Amino acid sequence: MAGRAPILQLWPFSLAETDPEDLLKGGYPEVLARPSQRGLWFSS
Repeated sequence: MAGRAPILQLWPFSLAETDPEDLLKGGYPEVLARPSQRGLWFSS
């Protein structure tokens, strides 16, 4: 039906669900997949 959308509250991952090293690198999938492009990603 038009105009109806559920609203979901999504919580961030807990520390147990993430690699602490990934958090230090920004946590973005693109940054983790291509570490050599990290500077370009964050500068944009």
